[in-house]
Formats: sequence, structure tokens, C-alpha cells
Amino acid sequence: FAILISAPFFFPAFRYKSDVRKHCPKDGPLLLLANHTSAFDPVWCANLLPRNANFMASAALFRVPVLGTVIRWCGAFPKMKYVKDAESMQTLDRLYRNGELIVMFPEGNRTWDGRQGPILPGIARLIKRIDGRVMFTRIHNGHLYHPRWARWPRWMRIVTTSSDPVTFDPSLSEEEIVARVAEALRIDPDVEAPRGTIGFWLAEGLPNYL
Repeated sequence: FAILISAPFFFPAFRYKSDVRKHCPKDGPLLLLANHTSAFDPVWCANLLPRNANFMASAALFRVPVLGTVIRWCGAFPKMKYVKDAESMQTLDRLYRNGELIVMFPEGNRTWDGRQGPILPGIARLIKRIDGRVMFTRIHNGHLYHPRWARWPRWMRIVTTSSDPVTFDPSLSEEEIVARVAEALRIDPDVEAPRGTIGFWLAEGLPNYL
């Protein structure tokens, strides 16, 4: 329902170029891991999926009036940042056992400029604990659409590419899994905005970054 009512705005605004439907299985448990480029990342990851998605999201978002209710309706569940959150992990385990798709951003924070932040080590522990089936989605230019520091967005085509689902050998260490996740999600931070990009007052907010 959320996708249907948002489509008249989101699809013309983002003009997606995505292969996610080609790679995403239509059933069975799945962790979809993506790099974190923008506040719009959940939309870009989920709008073209062939199935419903659940999102692990910062607990702070659920305290924002209206937004908290809307994202909960859209399948999000809260995770307190930088601490062990047993309730969040129980929710994730239940969803995964029930064959659901769960979207996560293992950097934890949005990038400022497209460069990858540290992959949180908890993702490796999670993958090993649940023997997770993992699909990777790279958002190649989301950091150009609406940078974390910017006041105004640009209007451009959003490009994402996805992998086939994979599982990790149980013998791999947590450090090896973190390294593979980082490699699978790394993008070129110097990618150019695609042709047809429109934007105004693009430097407004830049001092926040500098």
C-alpha cells in the first residue's frame, strides 16, 4: 500500500535503474544488506522488491511524531544504536525464522561523501548466528541525490545493483565476514551525477560537512 500511494512521486523523482527484482528470491528468509548513502535508502532498496520488506531502523526515528508511526506501519522495527539491544535481536530472529526479508545498513550511519564507513562487527556475529542468507545492494549515487550535509536534494536517476543471495562458510571468522561485506557494498565515491540531473542551491549546507 505504501508503495502504491508513493509511486506517483517516487518513481518520477528517482527514475530508478535497478536490477533487484532479477536477483531477489520471492520467498524464504533473507538479509538484504545495503550501503547507507541517504535518508531515502530504505525507499530505494524496497520499492522495486518483489516481496514485502522489514527494516531495522534507528530507535530515535520512532520517537519522531507521525514518522515513527508511518515507518512502523511500513515494516520497520527499532534498534538502539551502539548498544546491545536484545529486544531488537529477538524481533529480527523471529522475522527471519518466519521466512521474512529484512533490510539492514551495516555501516550504521549515512556516509558524508560516498566513502564507506566502518562495517559494524555485529553484522558478522548475526550472520554466523542465524546462518544467514544474504543479498547485497549497492546504491551507487544516493550520496549525490541528497548528501547528508545538504539542505536541498538534486533530482537525478538513482542507480542500484544487487547480487544473488549468498551464504557464508561457517569456518569464516567474523573479521573475514566483515571484510567480505565491506567489499560487496563498496562504491566509487567519485561517481558522476547522471545526465539529466537538476539541482539548485547545491552548496547550501556545505559548511556542515567542511
